[in-house]
Amino acid sequence: MSIFDSFCAFDCETSGFLPRGRILELGLVVFENGRSVYEWSQLFCPEGVDWTSDDVKSALAVNHITREMLEGKPTFNQVVPDLLLEFEHDLWVAHNASFDLGMLNSEFLRYGRQAPAPALSCCTMQLSSYLNNVQGHKLAQVAERYGVKPDGAHRAVADAAACGAVFHEMTKSGKLPDSLAEMQELTRKADHAWKTRSRGRRPGDHS
Repeated sequence: MSIFDSFCAFDCETSGFLPRGRILELGLVVFENGRSVYEWSQLFCPEGVDWTSDDVKSALAVNHITREMLEGKPTFNQVVPDLLLEFEHDLWVAHNASFDLGMLNSEFLRYGRQAPAPALSCCTMQLSSYLNNVQGHKLAQVAERYGVKPDGAHRAVADAAACGAVFHEMTKSGKLPDSLAEMQELTRKADHAWKTRSRGRRPGDHS
């Protein structure tokens, strides 16, 4: 049995970057043996967002989420019990995982809760950079490189599905070790390499 047989790909759409950014939408796609078998998504209406802020307006212009779409939606805290069930997977995958994990941790901490943690989290952005000596590691560019055709962009489930499909193609390339310890070491190396090469990268390059 491979560690890649089952994993959870996820994506957060937000009102901006930390420390003020909040999660507006969370999407999750479960992959079993390379196939998408389950999707879950939720819009949130967070408290205390300055909707007139230029940073917030800029973020909404990218993800096309409007304040009206969030009216009547639950807060993150109200959905935590569901989230804990949805994230019961040993392997999590995201594109620019440090951003999405940071947003998740921030929301859990805001309500005095402990965020769940997988045995292994993988970042398709960092892995793409580490495994391929090419330029361009936004999700659309990486998806094209691995022959994945995204169904939409900058909405949580669509981006999570594309990310998961990319990761599956990476596992088929023969460049990823099929053991937890070796994958943990590879992700550490990819993280270090990315941070070393990308100090001048703009924050918006995560998507």
